[in-house]
Amino acid sequence: MRRLLAISVAVIAISTAPAAQMGPDGKKGKPGRFDAYPTKPYCSVCLRKKKIDGPARSGRLMERDAQIVLDDIGSKRLVYIETEDFKLVSTIPGCRLSPSTAPRLLEELPKLRERFPRVKGKYPKLDGHQFAHLLALHMHRCKLEFWEIFGTRASSYSGYMNRKAKHEIYLFGRQRDYDRFTDRFTGKAANGGQEIILRNDDAIGFARPPPDRGGPNTWNNAVIHMWAHLLLECQIRNGFNMPSWLDAGFAHWFERRESTETNTYCFSESRNVGEFRGSSWRSRVRRLVLTNRAPNFAEFSEIRDLSSLGGIEHGISFSLVDYILAEHRVGLRKFLRELGRAKQLQHNATFKRAFGRSVPAFFEEWKAWVKKAYRGR
Repeated sequence: MRRLLAISVAVIAISTAPAAQMGPDGKKGKPGRFDAYPTKPYCSVCLRKKKIDGPARSGRLMERDAQIVLDDIGSKRLVYIETEDFKLVSTIPGCRLSPSTAPRLLEELPKLRERFPRVKGKYPKLDGHQFAHLLALHMHRCKLEFWEIFGTRASSYSGYMNRKAKHEIYLFGRQRDYDRFTDRFTGKAANGGQEIILRNDDAIGFARPPPDRGGPNTWNNAVIHMWAHLLLECQIRNGFNMPSWLDAGFAHWFERRESTETNTYCFSESRNVGEFRGSSWRSRVRRLVLTNRAPNFAEFSEIRDLSSLGGIEHGISFSLVDYILAEHRVGLRKFLRELGRAKQLQHNATFKRAFGRSVPAFFEEWKAWVKKAYRGR
């Protein structure tokens, strides 16, 4: 049975404020390049407990008065965090961290303790409020790493990373919380355990039902996977020009840095997971290349509908992004600039201008790289 993440998550618009301390490879960014994560973000629970207040709220969620939305969700576990970058609404339960918790998530604990000094030990037990803050910290870090990949900062974007409103992220720990939200604010229901796409004039997002199994890695993988989708779409600006291989590949690449324990296939991505339902994606890709079973990149390079990508294409897309980030970051930046400028374009011609080689030539170079880079993995 697939280990798909079905989490109660709705994400709606995102806002960004720079502050990177560590890059994707663990290297420190240039001092002063990014603003720091706010030490006092607004938090409804912290405010109620008179612990800390923070920046003023924008007062809007789902294009309505924020309090109307929060009251309608109505969970006792409700946490509402707002930073300069995004809004996070959560009803997820607490959890205990462990040696199997994703190392990158554990690295946020020192920052979490600045706000919660009573969080002690190497693998603390966190309540839902503390865990929501931990995820918010990690989302911020991933956003900064994303900016580092593209050589951008907050001032590189208009508004909130090319959106008029901050992203809104909704994490639901119980089905009834999710059902109340989707019924009241979208009028839709999830199909087959998949999430609902939420769109308005200012933002994009999605909603998912609760996970089949919880735990910090399940939540973290799903949140970072979906966060990467949104960050990339904001980078391109014109989502209609987004090639599906790039969209899926980026989300899988960001997620798999966190943990290979679970794999997220959101909305219609999970049409046919096939060989890529487990943990050893790189070795599977190498096996496909060595046996000449890897699908030809030219056959799916211009697809813009995620539901049209099969399971093998998801694995290849992950590996293509892996290769690009290792060898062709300059070309990637050029490619995304082109995608963002044009209303309509011919993807393969744009790809050749950006990367300096045709799609078939690039595919051959990728296969040669996979044979060497994935040996023994």
